[in-house]
Amino acid sequence: MNMGTRTYERIARDLEQRISDDPSYELPSIRELASQWNVAYQTMWMAMQVLASKGLVTLAKGRRSQAFRNMHPRTDHPPSAADRLSALVKERIENGVYKVNMPLPKTGYFAITEHVSYATIARAFFQLAGESLVHRKGRQWIAGPCRLRSSSRPSTGAYPIVLALMGENDTWSQLFQSPFVGRFLVTFANELVQHSVQLSPAWLWPGGAAISIVPTNIDEARSAIRKLGHRYAGTLIHSIFPKEDWLDKWIPMLLPFEKPIVYFDRVDKGGFLTRGALGAKGLYYRLHMDERAAVAVAVRALAESGHPVIGMHGAEVFEWTRQRAELITHAAQQLRPPVAVETAAAMEKPWVDMVQTGAGGLLSRIEHEAGTKDARARARLLKDAASLVSLLAGGRSTALACMNDVWAHHYYLIFKFLGIRVPQDISMVAFDNIPESINFPVSTIDFGFERLGYLAAHIFIGDISISADKNGAIPGACTLVDRGSIDKPCDRRALVRALKP
Repeated sequence: MNMGTRTYERIARDLEQRISDDPSYELPSIRELASQWNVAYQTMWMAMQVLASKGLVTLAKGRRSQAFRNMHPRTDHPPSAADRLSALVKERIENGVYKVNMPLPKTGYFAITEHVSYATIARAFFQLAGESLVHRKGRQWIAGPCRLRSSSRPSTGAYPIVLALMGENDTWSQLFQSPFVGRFLVTFANELVQHSVQLSPAWLWPGGAAISIVPTNIDEARSAIRKLGHRYAGTLIHSIFPKEDWLDKWIPMLLPFEKPIVYFDRVDKGGFLTRGALGAKGLYYRLHMDERAAVAVAVRALAESGHPVIGMHGAEVFEWTRQRAELITHAAQQLRPPVAVETAAAMEKPWVDMVQTGAGGLLSRIEHEAGTKDARARARLLKDAASLVSLLAGGRSTALACMNDVWAHHYYLIFKFLGIRVPQDISMVAFDNIPESINFPVSTIDFGFERLGYLAAHIFIGDISISADKNGAIPGACTLVDRGSIDKPCDRRALVRALKP
């Protein structure tokens, strides 16, 4: 994407080049420089601020402001307050805290929160402007480089296009409506649209249809990219369960086009591919759910509230629940003092049906019977949740680490039906922060998919630098969404009484 350049930024670059090319060049006064360049004094002063932020000149303000060239700028000096503030704002821009084209907080905010002077803030912002990370609009600083006016943008038929590769079981509409990954894709697509970039679907292999209007295999995708020519902006790879064999085929096919390849690893399974092994030269990115970090946040939240024993239900049912349970157990053992973990031995059929089909019949029945005092309904519920009852009544757990939000919502309704209070009688923490979670007072772990969607979009847009590790990995930032279900351990007698037949 072409971006506009402020006059002072252009002057700063030209002067920096002149200084490096001519060791004998001596800077005249700022007023004389402004006259030579036929610009306002303030414009030249801003250009000098950019050079000063890079350590190339020293500014002296008096009756006549002067810039003195630093013949031997030091590179080993500790970062100044302006350097530290500049690095902080840069990190927030690159991580999407300050979104591109949105106003930055006012300078007074930084003066108060970072304990710096307004002069320091000005130096930091001019330094960022020199790197095209911020620009001025009137009296405001805006995140990102200055964009061209809308009249200079390409027509719709010339917009860059990002190809989105989907798996065999994915559908375009369902992915955007998914409670688990919809936040990534909606944020990703909206950000592209705002920057005049189109998103076009393709499938990794034919899904059974004889005719398709989009590419359905590797050869059709290669042909489609060639037809796009300069409009091709890169490829987003998206699938639930990655298979190394097809990734090994697709990525080498895409690399010769020299455009970004972003693999959205939404289940944290694809770390087997590295930039070095692929020869990707910085083109390959893996934006992924950070399962280990998410588990650590959840376990630490329970441990810091004083829970010595955590219960887990359903840890042995599926591969992903076994892996999550192993991470929870490991994280609990790493704490000092360590936290014990108790697990249920089995799960009843209604629970298995529930996690395979979504809400299933169990949740509907709980909701239907919740307002009744029917002893038979209570007995039926205790039977269907026998392993959960056994875990909580027969062990020492004062908190539950739920496998995900759907399970946690079932637990909450069951506890409410049985008269068990959350968190007074038991604490809970879950995972995923799906949209429906707002209806339940259960704390959960957010995997940071919205931020990853924002970063993925700007990898293709190319207007700000996006930091990744040497293998191209960018983990999601996991945070606890506190909805009040975690408290200190309570006397277990009320919990045990409520679970009796």
